Amino acid sequence: MRLTLPAALVLASTVVFPAHADLFSIEAEAQYWNPDGSGSDSLTDMGEEMFPANWDRNGQLRLSASFQHFIPLIPNVRLETQELEFTGSSSGFDGRLDLGHDTFTLFYAPLDNDLTRLHFGVSLKRVRGYLERDIVDGPTTRDDIDADIPMVYLLLETSLPFTGLSVQGSGHFFSFDDNEVQDIEAAIRYRFLDNRMFEGYISAGYRSLNFKIDEGQRLQADYDFRGPFVAVNLRF
Repeated sequence: MRLTLPAALVLASTVVFPAHADLFSIEAEAQYWNPDGSGSDSLTDMGEEMFPANWDRNGQLRLSASFQHFIPLIPNVRLETQELEFTGSSSGFDGRLDLGHDTFTLFYAPLDNDLTRLHFGVSLKRVRGYLERDIVDGPTTRDDIDADIPMVYLLLETSLPFTGLSVQGSGHFFSFDDNEVQDIEAAIRYRFLDNRMFEGYISAGYRSLNFKIDEGQRLQADYDFRGPFVAVNLRF
């Protein structure tokens, strides 16, 4: 997996000294997602689909970190880095798709306590990937996918008192760009660690990620990824 700036910050956050909860907090997460991939793309000047309708199922890793502070008017920061690589085959060619991306989010947290969390803000997904085809008895072709996609961010979590369990939903919605992304997930979380220094959570849920790529005459695509995930969070 590529070690981008968000990934480096996520890893660094796991070795910092614990923060005082009244001043600021850091929450780091590692998510293992096992989605099915489907979809197609076409080169509009060729007028034909060029990617297999069914892809091999591969586990994908996301690392993220959130930095929250006590200053009301200044937004908090969330950084994510997501690998997203698939391979597939169809009659006449093999295909490879990389939609790995980083997500930068500024958000406010008007509610953030043991019972309820509400976060909202804006995000930027930076996609730096490619679509590659090995055509039987023909050339290998490659289309680079390079897009910066602004979005809305929302997270809502409600705890079940005295159980350590909570229900969480979050997502990136409403792309303000020709390229569109909907990234939505829901999970049940269990707090397995709670002391003066750390809080630890394990969660299981389901995630749906849809990409619609509009690169004009060069590339049109609609990709969909859905499947279960497990995640571990540490909050300092």
